[in-house]
Amino acid sequence: MIKVLFSWHAAVLAANQNYVAHLAAESDMQITLLVPPSWDESTSMVEAYIPPTEAPYRVRIDHVKKAFKGLSFRYKNIRATLKEEKPDVIFLYEEPYSYVAWQVLYWKQKICPQAKLIFYTWQNLDCKYSLLHKLAEKYVFKHSDLGVAGSLDVENVLRLHGFNKQIRRIPLALDPTDFPLIDGSILRRELQLHNFTLGYIGRLAKEKGLEDLFQALSLLPDRPWQLLMIGSGPDESALRNLANRLCIADKITWIPYVKNTEMYRYYPAMDAFILPSRTTVDWKEQFGRVLIEAMICRTPVIGSSSGEIPLVIGDAGLVFPEQDAQSLATSIMKLMDNPELRHSFSELGRARVLEHFTWQKIAQQTANIIREVADRRSE
Repeated sequence: MIKVLFSWHAAVLAANQNYVAHLAAESDMQITLLVPPSWDESTSMVEAYIPPTEAPYRVRIDHVKKAFKGLSFRYKNIRATLKEEKPDVIFLYEEPYSYVAWQVLYWKQKICPQAKLIFYTWQNLDCKYSLLHKLAEKYVFKHSDLGVAGSLDVENVLRLHGFNKQIRRIPLALDPTDFPLIDGSILRRELQLHNFTLGYIGRLAKEKGLEDLFQALSLLPDRPWQLLMIGSGPDESALRNLANRLCIADKITWIPYVKNTEMYRYYPAMDAFILPSRTTVDWKEQFGRVLIEAMICRTPVIGSSSGEIPLVIGDAGLVFPEQDAQSLATSIMKLMDNPELRHSFSELGRARVLEHFTWQKIAQQTANIIREVADRRSE
């Protein structure tokens, strides 16, 4: 039996614990999940989900310092956790340059030096770090046993920063049962979506390329479209003003917030989902989880060329050059005018998610990585 301490602050969310649950279903894994008592998930403070006692894994709560700073938080009782858990492998779903990564590894070296450590990173840009974060990353690189990258861009950044050990790639995922297939017509009637409906879900921020989306839609003045915008963020006021200037405001329905557990109701109400992200100096789309959520609901997708988006979509949707409003408008018209293509993408998208992006699939990949590293315990 391999004892695994799985540390991931974002696993306060029940949906993220699906990853751990599927991993714990492996017969040779004994999983303890380490999480804070709560975490700020950008829209609200989320209390840690505690699974029922019959769950195949156990949750351990540890209070943190600086919970409002993702890269600077530390656990208060990590020494006691390591002494009591005595893990064979620590799976650290935290950036290698974060303080908590340095902290966990530092005390691992002192308390359970035989344990192996795997870190999982999503840093896909060559960013400038502070001196302390640089030192933390160097220390973690030196003493960890394997790195997991969320994408090819992330793997390239790891190599650029000098990580010369083994790297495995694992994407984000979802649980298909969280997105039951339903008829979207009821919600469409409630929201008065009577025309071809495009959808966006996410932050209303500049890097999400929503200005490009609005510009593209303004190029389609004679087309019977509507836009469903779900989310909030710093650019909401500017976007509403832009919609007024472009004379498209009357075609947009704004919804500030929808619970994660209710998202499955909204994707089927859309004829197509759009993620028009822009790459900036300090941001590039890491994955685009909303894409696979739409795809599992059989909603056709259109995405920009930013970051991982084209690799997530594959041949199951349309990709346009980022910040190119005319190309986006062309993609929208292509879907509007071709119901057979929409049907094809709806089927291809769901099949692609089931094949590549479920928690069960990536848990199996993770289990193989953990076994590989655990076999080195005698080294």
